[in-house]
This record gives sequence, C-alpha cells and structure tokens, in this order.
Amino acid sequence: MNIETFVAQMNGDHKESVIQKHITRQYVPIEEKIAEAKKIIELSCYKDVVGSDGNTQKMYWVDTPKRYFLTILAFLRMYTDITISDDPVKDYNALASKKYDKMILSNLPDDAEEFNNILDMMCDDEDENVNSLEGRIKNLTVGFDAILQQAFAQFINNAESEGNNGLEREDEGALVN
Repeated sequence: MNIETFVAQMNGDHKESVIQKHITRQYVPIEEKIAEAKKIIELSCYKDVVGSDGNTQKMYWVDTPKRYFLTILAFLRMYTDITISDDPVKDYNALASKKYDKMILSNLPDDAEEFNNILDMMCDDEDENVNSLEGRIKNLTVGFDAILQQAFAQFINNAESEGNNGLEREDEGALVN
C-alpha cells in the first residue's frame, strides 16, 4: 500500500486499527536489521569528495537529521506493508504532517527497539573507527587532498587564462651562445 492510500484510510476514527492492519511483521531477522543499519550509516555518515586522482572518495560526515529520516523509512520497510515511492521526502511529509509517523512508531512491535539498538551500536562503532588516530589521519588526508586538488585546478586555470605570463624563464637564451 502506498503512502497516499494509507493517509486516506487514516481519515476515519479507527486510526489505531488501520495502523495495526498494516504492521505485517513482529520480528525482523538480525541480519536484515544489520543490513538496514549499514545502509543508513553509509547514506547518513559519509559524503563523496573528489580526490586529486579524479576518483570519488568517501569522507566521514555525519548528518543526524538524515539518519533520523532514513530510520523512519527503514521501520516502514521492515515492519509494515506501506511502500515508499520514488519521492521519500514527500511520503515522509505526508505522514509527519498528520503525526502518523509517530503513531506508526508507537505501534511497532518491541522488536523494533532492537533495530534502534543495533543502529546506535553500529554508529558508535563507526565513530570510534573513524575517530581513532588511524581513522583521523585517513579522513584528514581525504579532505586535504580535495582542497589541494581544487587549489591546483584554480592555479592551472589562472595560468592558462593569463597565457603563461610570469611563468617563462627570462634567461632561456643565455645558455645558447
């Protein structure tokens, strides 16, 4: 069932029973919870940065509002038959504007708390791994590499636009007699 149909069904007095009807799973296997948590971490804790070699690299950059949003979507995917469209922001806003997101969350089975715990633990692990000395050095070099690449590209563009002014050697003819 899509979000629009769900919201239309929620207009009556029996909101709790409508929500209960769409909660289709009481338990989600641990491996599925871990896979969902990994997706959330990948999408909300890293951003792409172009390195000096032209390749895109991941830089640790935590976006907690995005993590929250993705977690709500994960709950919908894992525990309900409510489908998310190609415009998940619109779907989320349709639910949240009427507080249906909160109503769905409060009616999820106790097993959903385990997913939250797994996600929190995996985020803590990721933070620890990235913020260790090794992780900090790697993260700094990725970010610094991107800054150097941008500065070098700007330098080359400036030099090309000035037609090598100031870059030619004055004494080039001095060696030839």
